[in-house]
Amino acid sequence: PLALNIANCLCMSNDLESIVSCIEDKSNPAQNLIKLASKNLTDEEIDALNKFAQFNRPMSKQEITQYVCSEQVLKSLKIHMLVETVSGANEQYSMHPLITSQFDLQNDIEKRKEIVLEISSKIRENLVQENIESTYNHGLLRQVAEMFLSIDDVNHAAEIIIRIGTRALSIGDVVYLKNTLKRLYNSVDLSSLNRTRLKKVEGHIYDFENCYDLAEKTYKEMLQESIDLNDPWSRAAALNGLGTIERFSNNCEKAISLYTESLQIRIDNKFIIDESNSHHNLGAVYIMMRDYDKAIEHLEKAKGIREKQNDIFRVSATELYLGECYIHTQSYNKAEKLLKQCINKKKDVQDVVGYIWANLAMAKLIICEAENIFTEKKLQSNISMLEGIICECKQISHMKECVMAQIFMAISAMMLGCSPQNV
Repeated sequence: PLALNIANCLCMSNDLESIVSCIEDKSNPAQNLIKLASKNLTDEEIDALNKFAQFNRPMSKQEITQYVCSEQVLKSLKIHMLVETVSGANEQYSMHPLITSQFDLQNDIEKRKEIVLEISSKIRENLVQENIESTYNHGLLRQVAEMFLSIDDVNHAAEIIIRIGTRALSIGDVVYLKNTLKRLYNSVDLSSLNRTRLKKVEGHIYDFENCYDLAEKTYKEMLQESIDLNDPWSRAAALNGLGTIERFSNNCEKAISLYTESLQIRIDNKFIIDESNSHHNLGAVYIMMRDYDKAIEHLEKAKGIREKQNDIFRVSATELYLGECYIHTQSYNKAEKLLKQCINKKKDVQDVVGYIWANLAMAKLIICEAENIFTEKKLQSNISMLEGIICECKQISHMKECVMAQIFMAISAMMLGCSPQNV
């Protein structure tokens, strides 16, 4: 179909002998026709195709006019059948893989570097004042990381992965992160600083997979390397990671000590977003210790910083913990308001794991409320919601959360007077 479309288009501007010659070569008629079509392009159109080929996904018209070419050039490329609209998508455009391979500059690495640096510079400049945790901006930064890897610029790629690693995990993209880390670690050009900082992402992957012994080993290595490199960012991140290991082990006092040390480094060095992470984690420990006043104090600080940064992903995480606090203090109206906001935000930012935890917190709230004011409708709704959460847990192999959902579902069923086995 691609060859036919391009051949039809070429008939308007080329002699038939040239077209027939392309088709008679049975080895790759489509590729031959693409080469013939490219002879009729302007330098501006070829430049646009070279840029378009660096993106490995469909692009919106806005993205194309921002990073690739003018609307007029796009229209010309569509007429030449070299760019096509995506079926069922609103104003989305793509290139056929054969066309991409013709213009991706695989055999001209210097030209590709020039184009990648131009595109990446524009994207990063546009995101300076933007929330990089939004689904769209996160995807755009992933694209830039892939571009850097395509020109073997591993250090710029590593800097992006360090920034977006936690967000990628929230979407459940463990395989993507593992594969990217492997590519980066295998490069001899990766700097010692980035190799150390990437251990934060590696540790988070082990946390995500409940491999806490490997996570602890990774954070300890990172801590020692941070001292050798005199890098406060890595030191704070390693201490924070070790604090989380202690929290998961219920060693709350040790966790507080590590989190507090990490927080002070972040305050001293004005690592604003990271400072909010420390406050958030301290809030989590104080919830475990049932010191809800201190928990709320730290969580409100975290929430305030995150709201100023318009970081919806992290704001939703803090709202979840604040909701937990208000469940325990029996401030159910406050808890319900926060958890509803949290669930909607988790859904909007596609935070798969966070969405599960937010719904588990809401399930707990409904059960706690029902102990005081029995609400049959809410409990039935709870059971229905938890059935969906159990399915999501199984899909990403989060069995701890799956068991919690089953427990909450059984409690809801018993409160309704049903047999849990029949639910």
